[in-house]
Amino acid sequence: MRACRHCRKIETDKKVNQCAGCQSHDLSEDFSGIVVVIDYEKSTIAQKMGITANGKYAVKVR
Repeated sequence: MRACRHCRKIETDKKVNQCAGCQSHDLSEDFSGIVVVIDYEKSTIAQKMGITANGKYAVKVR
């Protein structure tokens, strides 16, 4: 798994070289914590993290 350094979205397919969320090519295997957002409009955590779509996100990306 790799996480995008820009939007923190997690990509599970190792063959993918581009983030599905923001189209960035800056992916990292060095991240900690996973947040799964099911309904970003109602989620307080998603609002605090700046998440605008459902999916898996890293808490911290290095």
